[in-house]
Amino acid sequence: MKKLLTIFGAFFFASAVLTSCGSASVEDLDKDIDSEEDAVEALMIIIEAQMEMLNKAMGPYQELADMKDRAEDIQDASNDVMEKIFRDEEWDWDDLEDTDNWDEYDDLKDEYDDLSEDLRDLMKDTF
Repeated sequence: MKKLLTIFGAFFFASAVLTSCGSASVEDLDKDIDSEEDAVEALMIIIEAQMEMLNKAMGPYQELADMKDRAEDIQDASNDVMEKIFRDEEWDWDDLEDTDNWDEYDDLKDEYDDLSEDLRDLMKDTF
């Protein structure tokens, strides 16, 4: 029971130190181990550092998951608009190109294409 309380005490201490000091230094942890409690404390510092990394990694993955949901919403909206244009109204691209705001659409589409190409290049460089 005493060892269990010591472990929980060390965990509490390590948690308090880590939260108050920011990132834990994991370098040279082995140099400060003089007892079993020190060893357990070092293990806890390592776990806390790993948890910190995992928490930081989750942010971008959550962002990607949110982007995936947004992409699905955009695709659904695109399908609905295309169905309205070509099925319900039975227009074709020539009808759309004759509108007053086609040039604005065309410019925006060019920007989109350029941005998509930039993303593809970035992904090629990254992966």
